[in-house]
Amino acid sequence: MLKEIFVQSYYPQVNEAGIKYGINPVVLLAQIAIETGWGESVLCKEHFNFGGLTGFGKPSEFWPGTKVQLCEKGLTYRSYPDTRSGILDMARLLRSYYAVCLQT
Repeated sequence: MLKEIFVQSYYPQVNEAGIKYGINPVVLLAQIAIETGWGESVLCKEHFNFGGLTGFGKPSEFWPGTKVQLCEKGLTYRSYPDTRSGILDMARLLRSYYAVCLQT
């Protein structure tokens, strides 16, 4: 995906998540670009998983999706119903587990 299209496609949801979780949307967008190869990963394109988030636990109000295994004997990943859900959950997890890093 072209970088300009990536930014145009995902910035509205990234901005919403940034406001909700107190994360600079540019930082969040950069992290998503790194994690997905600018939107080219299978997890991103087919499952709206923008951070390689594994599927441990049960789907919840934050993860309103299912689980997917990309290869036999591979890890299980979260699969989301849409872009917004995937980005919001990634931002929530970043805020929850990396709060100190986000203050830098």
